[in-house]
Amino acid sequence: MLKNIKVSKIRLFSKSTNYQGNYIKGLSNIILTKLLWILSFASLSIIFYQTLNKHFNHDEFEAVHSAWKIQHGEKIYIDFFQQQHPLLYYLLVPILGTLLVSLSDGEGCD
Repeated sequence: MLKNIKVSKIRLFSKSTNYQGNYIKGLSNIILTKLLWILSFASLSIIFYQTLNKHFNHDEFEAVHSAWKIQHGEKIYIDFFQQQHPLLYYLLVPILGTLLVSLSDGEGCD
């Protein structure tokens, strides 16, 4: 009978050790998740603040105008001069097209 008690105590101890290990892993996941939410909220708050308090520079207007010209069929470096690499303008074309269509109630904006 004494042997059975020792075996059960060892099993209880090993289960409690695993439980503590799982508890620590679970606790670290909760802390990591909360930290991720806090960093996400802080980043979005900074972006929102900068959006409200930033003034446009001439570069933003130049990029939108160049994308608008590309959208209307003009070719960069042939029909109009641009100093920068054209990747940004080609990436702005679908965004600009979506924005102009939504502003003009789906009829398109020429």
